[in-house]
Amino acid sequence: MSRTVQGGHASYGQLAGILVNESTIPRVPGDPGHAETFPFPVRYGVVRGLPFDDLVACRKDHLELVVRAARGLQDQGVRFVAADCGLFSLFQADVASQLEVPFLGSPLSLIPMISAFLPPSRKIGLLTG
Repeated sequence: MSRTVQGGHASYGQLAGILVNESTIPRVPGDPGHAETFPFPVRYGVVRGLPFDDLVACRKDHLELVVRAARGLQDQGVRFVAADCGLFSLFQADVASQLEVPFLGSPLSLIPMISAFLPPSRKIGLLTG
């Protein structure tokens, strides 16, 4: 696919921006925090200073940190931003309203769309960790 490239970024070709919480947990292929998970180039944005407890307790005390990291990815030219942890779904509406590119805080937000494609007799199975 040929695409016109305009200036304004230090690097190009990263389709997705992936938000990751600042941590040093091991990330294996299959985890969104491991670049080999994706069959296309990704760019990572680390949400620095966000306590993991904010995600677990559904607190928006540090929302601006998430928005800043997502905007940083957008400003680097990604076509969409997704989060590496479904707990970021807490910030779905807030972050999406601050970006010019789509934001996916959790794959769970895709459930209504996926169900629309299924026959009424079929159900969606969900595993979380």
